[in-house]
Amino acid sequence: MSRAPDRLRWGSLWTNQDFLGMAGASLVLGLGYQLYALDFPLLVNALSHRSAVAIGALQGVEFLPNLLLAALIGVVVDRVSKRRFILAATALRALVLLCTFALFQEGDASIAAILAAAFLLSAVFYAFHNARTAIVKLAFPHEWLTEVNASLTFLQQVVAIAGPAAAGLALGLMPLRDGVLVVGATAVLGLLLLRMTHFRDAPATARGSFAADLRDGWAELRRNRPLWSLSMIVIFTNSTEGMFAAMFLYFAKDRLHVGNAELGLLLTVASIGAALGSAIAPRLRKALGLWRLFAYAMGAAALSYLLMAMAHGMPLTAASLLLEGASTTVSAIGVWTFRQESTPPGLIGRVSGLTGSIFKLGMPFAIFASGFAAAAVGAHAVFLACALGDVLLTLYFLRSPLRAVASGARS
Repeated sequence: MSRAPDRLRWGSLWTNQDFLGMAGASLVLGLGYQLYALDFPLLVNALSHRSAVAIGALQGVEFLPNLLLAALIGVVVDRVSKRRFILAATALRALVLLCTFALFQEGDASIAAILAAAFLLSAVFYAFHNARTAIVKLAFPHEWLTEVNASLTFLQQVVAIAGPAAAGLALGLMPLRDGVLVVGATAVLGLLLLRMTHFRDAPATARGSFAADLRDGWAELRRNRPLWSLSMIVIFTNSTEGMFAAMFLYFAKDRLHVGNAELGLLLTVASIGAALGSAIAPRLRKALGLWRLFAYAMGAAALSYLLMAMAHGMPLTAASLLLEGASTTVSAIGVWTFRQESTPPGLIGRVSGLTGSIFKLGMPFAIFASGFAAAAVGAHAVFLACALGDVLLTLYFLRSPLRAVASGARS
């Protein structure tokens, strides 16, 4: 895959066919994901008669592919054409959605079938993003990575701002099962947009056995001590974020008693926060360096969880979602960029896969537990636990060895 020339100027990025194809596909697929993220939990909520445990199970199942398959996906990405891989992942996304819709048409859909579909879809979602990470690493100069990551995230969030509200309104006008068909249609359109790209792959570097290639990726990750240490922290921040996201829908439906359209509007607020976070992330990185960027983002996330724990109406709920969207997006862009910057090109798929597994290591267990905790003591207590967890993580981060490394990484 060829690298962009150093003389490339920012404006020309928006006239590049490959970037536009990738960005357009990311937008369309992101819109489909917004509908999926609302439709599938509502399907489980309806079939389970508003069970917090069932919703927690759905959220937990969605993170299992990251835990179980991410490392293997990373090996495959380093072995094959990145373009063909991302096309195949998108085609599989469309196939799973259309098969799920067919089950509803035949009257055979169940919670178990939805959970199985969610597992497969989460696997292909991750496969898409792993391949895109490798493409960005190989297609753009080192100094552009923060800007490109932030731009792709910003474009996705721009659509996500309208996406939840549109999804809520659409699901208020049509059966929930038809939403599955619409998500499938977005996958087909995303596939067509991706076929517009013509990225040229670099020669594959993973040529041994799967086990040997995986060991090479593991050795590189262990050698990169800052990334390894950061990964340990992300395990816990992702767990609190996952608990918050899983229990918000239950909280909104069971405690705030919002309709589907209102729920979509609330999720739009979170997307606005994420868009703001992606817009300011490159400037924050330059102004603060990675250490302060991560520390402030974790502290802001803790505050957002505390606000949700205190919420009994729409104003505090919206404020919490806005802050949570901004803070977690800033943190995620920083992590993705640091991983790309510090990983050799030939190992980016494997290191991304291994860290993808590590990042999500605690999420399924934390999310499953949050469902039982919400049923026992209420969602407010879960949000308060998330806030306390991120406060403790922020204090630990401020004293960790990453402070010396990350505080100097400003460019």
